[in-house]
Order: sequence, then C-alpha cells, then structure tokens
Amino acid sequence: MRRPQPLFYGTDGRPQRSPIWRSVVLRWKAAETPAKKLWWFVLCNIKEEEEEELEEEEEEEEEEKEEKREEKWSERKGERA
Repeated sequence: MRRPQPLFYGTDGRPQRSPIWRSVVLRWKAAETPAKKLWWFVLCNIKEEEEEELEEEEEEEEEEKEEKREEKWSERKGERA
C-alpha cells in the first residue's frame, strides 16, 4: 500500500507541512542578514512550541477521559458486589 502524497512541496522538492510553514522556510532562505535569520529562527521555534503545547493538552484530555472511565468501572463493580 502506498503512502498518501503530501500536498505541498518546498523549492528543494521535499514535502513541507503546510503552505504557511513553506512560506516561513522560503523566507528563511531569502533572509539576507543574521538578524533576519535569527528572527525567522525564533518564529519557527514559537510555532514548534505551540504544536508541542497542543499535543500536551490532548494527552491531558485523554488521561482525564481514562480516569473517568476507571471511576465509572469501579462504580459498576461496587453495584454488582
């Protein structure tokens, strides 16, 4: 079975995450001064941190759901006994 093709490609032919990410990468490559490069590097790091925070929030929500399931299960066991 083949993998689905990515929707966006960079100028080097490699797949990119999204058109927004692609524009960040292209602007990074076009940056002329070290200050501009630093600015785009910081923006990229901010984007990655936001993605990590979203992943952590999703994990916390999953843990809460599991705890609720366990509580319901223990209540059901208590009713049967």
